[in-house]
Amino acid sequence: MQSFGVFFKPIAEQFGWSRAAISGAISVRNIVFALLAAPAGFLADRYGPRMVVLPSCLLYGVSFLLIAKVTALWQLYLTQGILMGIAAAGTWVILVATVGKWHNKRRGLALGIAAAGSGLSAVVFPPLAASLIQTVDWRFATTVLGLTALAVGIPVSLVMRDPPGLADGQSDDRIEKKGLFDAWQAMPQLLKNRAFLAIVIMFFLFNIANQLVLSHFVNYATDMGVTAVIAASMMSALGIASTAGRLVEGAFSDRRGTKAAVVACFILGVSSLILMDWNASSLMLWTSAVLFGFAFGGAIPLVPGLLGERFGTERLATTTGIAMGIMGLGGAFGSYLGGFVFDLSGSYFGALALSAALVGVSLVLALLLLSVKGEAGKG
Repeated sequence: MQSFGVFFKPIAEQFGWSRAAISGAISVRNIVFALLAAPAGFLADRYGPRMVVLPSCLLYGVSFLLIAKVTALWQLYLTQGILMGIAAAGTWVILVATVGKWHNKRRGLALGIAAAGSGLSAVVFPPLAASLIQTVDWRFATTVLGLTALAVGIPVSLVMRDPPGLADGQSDDRIEKKGLFDAWQAMPQLLKNRAFLAIVIMFFLFNIANQLVLSHFVNYATDMGVTAVIAASMMSALGIASTAGRLVEGAFSDRRGTKAAVVACFILGVSSLILMDWNASSLMLWTSAVLFGFAFGGAIPLVPGLLGERFGTERLATTTGIAMGIMGLGGAFGSYLGGFVFDLSGSYFGALALSAALVGVSLVLALLLLSVKGEAGKG
């Protein structure tokens, strides 16, 4: 999904759609993800991860193939928005939650290694897509991405399972007696827990900036005079830094604690956004992309890590789904915000400044609210 920013301008140029209109499809994707992440986690806790991840990987590939056939805006919203959102809810949350269940010791490092795979996709696919767009067209590029998703996702999903103590499909009676969307019934009680509320608010705000940058960075760089291929290479550098951040911050959280790791990510996030907005030279774009990639990548494994640490792992897929679902709403706003501000002002400077301020608020919350102790497991 991180490669979609490369497709923005080619699609806009062919159909004459505004950036806000195209951003809306990404926002729909994030909203669908937000609504379905918790139910997907519930299904994984009840039936095992394979039963959720396999059909989701199939849908990923099919969604990309269908994007290649888009001729109207509503079709983009259906494919990139609804179908891709369903697929995202059934893959990412389940993957990291399953890893969290397998590793009680050094969970941060394990989650960082698992999350690094997503970072590697940002290394490979944006420049690949940009090259294919330049040599053929954007429809051919989405077809290649779709076939790749099917070729990689299906074999990986077939080997996924819960650890022996939580064998696939052997959930306890409390889960068996609940319905699919009953997972959301736990949310009001969880939100009364100050620790859970702190985690959700911090990463909700952070995800606004995260999705704004991931969706619009290529547009921003090319607006500043960088070629499309170089801008895609910057996204690749962001992906490399993201992979490094997931590994380093995951291990760092095991050694120094999750609060210190979260604070470090938010400091880097604020700094990178300020640099990105302050000076749009080629060197500064490379630098800010790397810093932001490290920050956002490092933050990814900290969410299930914090939840597993404070609320246990028995229902980790469900609690992670609820938290990331709420975060997805922030991502939906961030994606649309970037396009809306650009259409309104003709630049991304205001959107980037607002993003830096929001991550700054996340940093303050991390310093103030993650000091709350003694609430783990309550609610």
